Amino acid sequence: MGPTGFQNFFPVQEDPAGPGYLDSALADLELTTDDIDVLVLSHLHFDHAANARMFDNGKTRILAQADEIEGVKTIDGYSAGAHIVSDFAGLPLEAVHGDTEIVPGFP
Repeated sequence: MGPTGFQNFFPVQEDPAGPGYLDSALADLELTTDDIDVLVLSHLHFDHAANARMFDNGKTRILAQADEIEGVKTIDGYSAGAHIVSDFAGLPLEAVHGDTEIVPGFP
């Protein structure tokens, strides 16, 4: 992985063991990624999809808009705009189309 310049705009300033990191925040709630049934990614920019791989456990459904999934297939190289391919490449993304009822009673 080569430098992208993202770290200049979004520097990590918190202790990885402290609040603000997803695994730590889940642990504070006595949860792990295995406790999450559905992960909804509104889009696949690095600030939303960077931790998605933590949920690739064979149990958690990972959802994203179909148009977003199709759009990132054309990226050649490490990144395009705010999409970093390694964040979502190979993940079992389940495509949803527009407003979709994810679970009964929760559109």
